[in-house]
Amino acid sequence: MKITITKRIVLSNLLIILITLICVAAIFNITAKGFLEAQARKGLLKDAHSISELIEGDINHNEFTEKKIRQLIKDRIALRTSLATIESKYAIVGREGKVLLPRNNQEAEYFKAKILPLIGHKLVNAKQSSIKFTLDKTVYMAVLMPVTGEIRPVVKGWVVLYTPVAPVHRIVGALFPVLLVSLLFTGLAAVLIGVFFARSIAKPVIILKNRAEKLAKRDFDSKAFVNTGDELEELAVTIDKMAVELKEYDSAQRNFLQNASHELKTPLMSIQGYAEGLRDGVFEDKDKALKIISEESSRLKGIVDDIIFLSKLETMEDFNKYAEESLNDIIGISVEKVNSLAVLNSISIKQVLSED
Repeated sequence: MKITITKRIVLSNLLIILITLICVAAIFNITAKGFLEAQARKGLLKDAHSISELIEGDINHNEFTEKKIRQLIKDRIALRTSLATIESKYAIVGREGKVLLPRNNQEAEYFKAKILPLIGHKLVNAKQSSIKFTLDKTVYMAVLMPVTGEIRPVVKGWVVLYTPVAPVHRIVGALFPVLLVSLLFTGLAAVLIGVFFARSIAKPVIILKNRAEKLAKRDFDSKAFVNTGDELEELAVTIDKMAVELKEYDSAQRNFLQNASHELKTPLMSIQGYAEGLRDGVFEDKDKALKIISEESSRLKGIVDDIIFLSKLETMEDFNKYAEESLNDIIGISVEKVNSLAVLNSISIKQVLSED
């Protein structure tokens, strides 16, 4: 199957676009998850800081209740519905690692038995911190905010907010089809633009191809009109120059053949005339007729030799051919070719040959 230059360019652009879309999708998936997790962490820290300020005085006097804390959270934080705090849960841990809230329920036992051992090493730091951990095949994000006293900045406990990371990832999953559709439309537009530019690039190439085909048919007068201002236009100009030179060469070849034909025709006519005259007994001086025939034959032979020499110059690679030969054979053949001349001139040729 023939693949045109337009198809090559379009397929190349399509491959580049496909690779780009895959890279963009992968980068979006990674960066979006990282960004939303950072936003979630930021929201949890803000909530934890607010809770820490709310319970600061109460935790010092150990007078707060879970109901009071829930009401304070509801009144002061207003249970924000940002993406960062969806499904978030909280716990309050005392200085000795005692779980103060929630109390006496399943959630408190779960936190104490499952979560506290995973984050306990962070409860020795007087600064806010965050941690990601996996529990029951679920990834959680947690922030720990220290609660200090009113008079001295001594850590009295920690506020722990934790939430599954899966909702954040689901948000990315929900956004991904939108991104995919956008990328597909963008890719389609890029392909259409690529087809347009591919055709604009292929058009001058097709013009040059047609021009070369006309040159092969000896049409030297047509022109290749390419106005691209680049190397293709320079190629078109070069092809036009080549066409002019080929036309001149073709004209010279025609003139040469005409002249060669004329030069060959003259001695042939002379040889034919004298030969027919000798056959019919027209000439009384036969020696003179034979001499003219011999001279015209030599002239004809010289013209043929010149033509052969010129044809060899046209193909220089065939001008000289090298091969191993028997020197004695060459000498013998050469002697046989000139032996008639030797006999006519009363010359005897003696060959003294060594081993080949």
